[in-house]
Amino acid sequence: MKKHFSILVLSCIMLGCFSSCTKEMSGDFVSYSNDELNDTTWSRLVNNSSFETALAPLQTPSIIDSFNSTAGAVLSYGDSLQVSFPANNYVALNGLVTGTVKVEITVLKKRSDFIRFFKPTITTNALLDAANEIDIKLTKNGREVFLQHGAFIKLKLKDILASADMKFFVGTNGIVNGNTHFLWLYNSDGKVNIWQDTLQGGIVRKLGYEFVTNKLRWFGGCNIIDSSLPKTRLNVTLPLNYTNKNTTVFVVFKNRKTVVALSADNDKKLFYTLNIPTGSEVTLLSLTRINNDFYLGSKVVSITNANAISLKPEKKELFKIFEFLGQL
Repeated sequence: MKKHFSILVLSCIMLGCFSSCTKEMSGDFVSYSNDELNDTTWSRLVNNSSFETALAPLQTPSIIDSFNSTAGAVLSYGDSLQVSFPANNYVALNGLVTGTVKVEITVLKKRSDFIRFFKPTITTNALLDAANEIDIKLTKNGREVFLQHGAFIKLKLKDILASADMKFFVGTNGIVNGNTHFLWLYNSDGKVNIWQDTLQGGIVRKLGYEFVTNKLRWFGGCNIIDSSLPKTRLNVTLPLNYTNKNTTVFVVFKNRKTVVALSADNDKKLFYTLNIPTGSEVTLLSLTRINNDFYLGSKVVSITNANAISLKPEKKELFKIFEFLGQL
């Protein structure tokens, strides 16, 4: 039997259309009856917004708590996180909200977090160097709750490497290179400050970040990577059956907190992204799931030009993928 390419797939981007797609065969491919391994077609309708659901087993759990929305509250979690909620400033689609509100808080601190939650650090036409990103969701009786206009929350997050250069960004879904991606948009209504205190003797100590925002859900601090740097397109190829329906490819920068999800080039059947600074040291990473099996591909490279770089994924247990991501 000829050697066939292994397939890697992430469950989030399977659209259930495998059996109806036209099959493309090559001399390096062995067909398996009624098997998703046969599918080599690319789709123009893939929506990556479901990716987060597929990566749920790799995600760190959110903080679950509650507070009285009528009285307001300051919720603290050790010395690393504090959130101040104002009193009497909450609404849902059915009107004003009073009484107990459920709160869910998720914090992304590491490069691996941005992959696990599929929150790449990009804006509409540039790459971002990220600080920490936060998701705050409020609900009451299963309905989402929002801040009233003019009301703000304040969140303090410990980070000894906090930078005063960070600007306030909010997360949303948008189109990048013709593909749907999660991205970050600059927002002038919010603020990123340095959280600090004063010790005895007047010594000022930096503790981390202080975010002030009237927008819930995803927000955080980012900085646009120098736009004057020479840049190139990054192209990544994989074996025949690794398509945009079962695979997602990331580029993870070595010396900055920057993670980019590559877009699909359906015509050339490869993954790509634009505006990668030449000379960047990165890890290329592909994640795939097919037939309930997971696959991981990786390669450490220095980006010098637009020549295609190939990845050859290997089958991995989910906990091994988790361990690998933790080392990025």
